[in-house]
Amino acid sequence: MARTLTPLRWRSIVWGLCKWLPFLVMPFAVLFVETWIQLHIYQNDYQTNHLTQENRRLQNEIKDMEARKAELEAMRRLVTEAPQLGLVEPEQGQVRIITVLDDRPNNTPAAREAPLALAQQQEE
Repeated sequence: MARTLTPLRWRSIVWGLCKWLPFLVMPFAVLFVETWIQLHIYQNDYQTNHLTQENRRLQNEIKDMEARKAELEAMRRLVTEAPQLGLVEPEQGQVRIITVLDDRPNNTPAAREAPLALAQQQEE
């Protein structure tokens, strides 16, 4: 015996499903919202970690630059104080170039003493 579904029967089936639909959809909606919130929390943590590492790198770079600046300022200070200390560029007659012509290897004592002896001879 085949039953035919009348419009009244269809309406009662749909109404019965609609009554239970919130109980089925609600857990999935709650899980969806919870997952969405957790993904945003993880994304914010990742971005915060990335920005913290970038901040650390930039702070180290700033420290290096400040050290380099202090070093260069110290060199400028030395350049400005050098004439007061008597440190000046040598004049043309003050520099003498000494050449050593020796056949012995450089590690022998005579070869190490030869520049001194040759310089003393040139001064006389």
